[in-house]
Amino acid sequence: MSDIGARDMIRRASSSGFSLIELMIAMVIGLIILLAIYVVMMSSLRGLGTTEAQSALTDNGRRATSFIRQMLQQAGYRPLERTQLGFGFPERAGWETMQVVRGLATDASGNDGLEIRLWGSANGTVSDCLGADVADTEWIIISLAIVDNSLVCGHVRNDSSSVTNQIVVSAIERLRFRFSLLDEARYLRQNEIAAGRWDEIERVDFALLARSDSEMPRGDAVVNTRSYQVMDTTVTAPGDRFLRSIYHESVSVRNLILVGRQ
Repeated sequence: MSDIGARDMIRRASSSGFSLIELMIAMVIGLIILLAIYVVMMSSLRGLGTTEAQSALTDNGRRATSFIRQMLQQAGYRPLERTQLGFGFPERAGWETMQVVRGLATDASGNDGLEIRLWGSANGTVSDCLGADVADTEWIIISLAIVDNSLVCGHVRNDSSSVTNQIVVSAIERLRFRFSLLDEARYLRQNEIAAGRWDEIERVDFALLARSDSEMPRGDAVVNTRSYQVMDTTVTAPGDRFLRSIYHESVSVRNLILVGRQ
């Protein structure tokens, strides 16, 4: 074969390109690769959404539990000189002189409320719901309640009738309290405690139902219709994709006033 004939064959082969079948195979392979990348990316995004929802649920439950525990542990606090003299609290409607904890009636949503009473401190260790110091010459009533699925702290200073409220933790759907008296072997609900015995509360038991801030990704979660037993009540999820969990704790009333009782 002459050099000219060889060059012509090489030129025709190099200019022929890919066949239609080869192009289709290449396109299919490219689509498969793109699909695999898409699946991996979506799985990563769903995993991130799941992790964020679980983290938010844990954070909401722990913060609400910690705040309620902290409030109960300081219920009845009095400066040293008042403790030594056995002083209680000034008279106030609905409160007994030595009473430091009071349960509130269950609201229409099935949530309980709680009030605690304590004196302020000269060293700034006692603060109201807004974080402002309460002086040792003042006493304060702090209330805990659920408002629009949020744990809300409210306070009243001395004999004021003005209540200041502050949201503490969002996504808390249910809150229940029970109380143990000095001579009782069982916990009692607020409506089971006789008048004149609220100053005998030595332990408070509480349970709450926390929820994640956002719903789970649709690809990872089934519709939540679970039932949650929060003490003596059952809460059924309304068919959404929020994560929920129950938190339960019992706290001793450390500043129970025993001196000066009749």
